[in-house]
Amino acid sequence: MNDPHVERLHYKLRSESTLSFESPPPINRETPAFRIHLEEGKLTVHMFEHYADEEGAQQRVGPYLCAWEIDANLRLGRRTVWFEFERSELIDRNPPPPAGPQTITPKALSVHWRVMPPTIHVGYRSYPPPPSRFLASPDVQTMWFRYNMWVDGREPLLSMAYACLTLLEGSTGATTGSRAAVCTMYSIDPAVRKTLGDMVSERGGPDEARKLGRSATKTPLTRKERQWVDDVIKALIRRKAEYDADPTSPLPLIAMTDFLSLP
Repeated sequence: MNDPHVERLHYKLRSESTLSFESPPPINRETPAFRIHLEEGKLTVHMFEHYADEEGAQQRVGPYLCAWEIDANLRLGRRTVWFEFERSELIDRNPPPPAGPQTITPKALSVHWRVMPPTIHVGYRSYPPPPSRFLASPDVQTMWFRYNMWVDGREPLLSMAYACLTLLEGSTGATTGSRAAVCTMYSIDPAVRKTLGDMVSERGGPDEARKLGRSATKTPLTRKERQWVDDVIKALIRRKAEYDADPTSPLPLIAMTDFLSLP
């Protein structure tokens, strides 16, 4: 090829066996770099910018798809949908005569294996839309990774929650007063931060407590409290993504009333 150019990338929208989409309407979006079309579980990305190979084009599109996946899965409660790369379409913008434009479609398939316990199947009539203010920054991806470690049973709830909370506090850059700084920077009700901080520092039985020293109550979380922590961490992951996408615009307060009422 004299002048290869990636015209399109093709992906497949995959989902766990417990979830399906039932005749959803297509989704079309456009960015300065590419246009997307999602229909019948197939995502086509039409590239506006020039990339000579599919790796470069995928790297350009990847952050957008990563943000879309995390946003959708936060709403669904766990990693249940993702995009799987299938193939690219390349043309030669300067073919040797007498050949005309050529299309090459190399394939690169990835396989995801996951064992799931039996559960209820859920059908949706629409695809999760791409988020408008959501950046899958390295911090967001770290928090999302740790959250999925908990969901998959590879990390205790309170350990995961502590990691996410301290990551947020560390991201403020405050050397002192990080608890107040994180509430101000990310618009979090101090009561939410305090309640979560107290739980991750003092609560939990021997099999789940983050600390087992003098301050530890060794009192297991109730079912409602575990759900509260889970919901708050998902809200904090989303808030970090919203802030990183646009640090200058105001954000609504994350308040205690947004979650289950605790005794």
